[in-house]
Amino acid sequence: MPISRQCGLFFLFLSLSAPASPAQTVLPIISEYTGQADGSFQVRNETLAPFAVVLEARSFGVTLEGVPVYRSLDADVAVTLSAKSFRVPPHRAYTVFYKARSQKLPAWFTIYSDIQAKPTSPGVQVVIRLPHTVYLLTKDELRRSDVVISQGIFNPVTRQVTFTIENKSESFGRVQTVELRSLAGRQSYGGFPCFPRQKRLVVLDWKNPIPPNSVEIAFPKFKFEVPFPAYLSGP
Repeated sequence: MPISRQCGLFFLFLSLSAPASPAQTVLPIISEYTGQADGSFQVRNETLAPFAVVLEARSFGVTLEGVPVYRSLDADVAVTLSAKSFRVPPHRAYTVFYKARSQKLPAWFTIYSDIQAKPTSPGVQVVIRLPHTVYLLTKDELRRSDVVISQGIFNPVTRQVTFTIENKSESFGRVQTVELRSLAGRQSYGGFPCFPRQKRLVVLDWKNPIPPNSVEIAFPKFKFEVPFPAYLSGP
């Protein structure tokens, strides 16, 4: 967690993938567009005091485990904001309008709202970073033939299922749900993005006493159902 010193004060930055509490929120968290973006999001203040907001757009990549790694905005991505800083009165919302385009598609970036919260102690200023992530996509959609799922592994000690999803195309896609099934029942899990030409390692906790015998992975327009028994293994 980075800490920077400025003007005799310590600034503590909390970078969050979702609103920390109902007190400060950014909605929507994610927006997708075909080609260029002409959109907006709201910064909401449910506290009894006003707060200041500074906006910053940053590009990012994603690791094999799905962890975003942020960097300065890529040179081929242009983002225009209706405001770069503002104040939000108590129990009010401020709407930010933006336009974005990229020389290469698909592209993605995050607009961070740096919210200056009430100091927690003398000399310490907390800045909460709430994201609005934008995807600029092509008209070409991910196809079933573009996706490869690795042989799964079940670890009976950790009771975890592990497999890899690879997107072999230049198109962006999104897994909507993942479901593990066995004779004892089934468990469902949330989705995640599938970035072009990248692999995603999926690790799922399995609570049923009988190991899973299949996994279903649902995309917006197609599904995969992969048998599991042949790939069971120990630690």
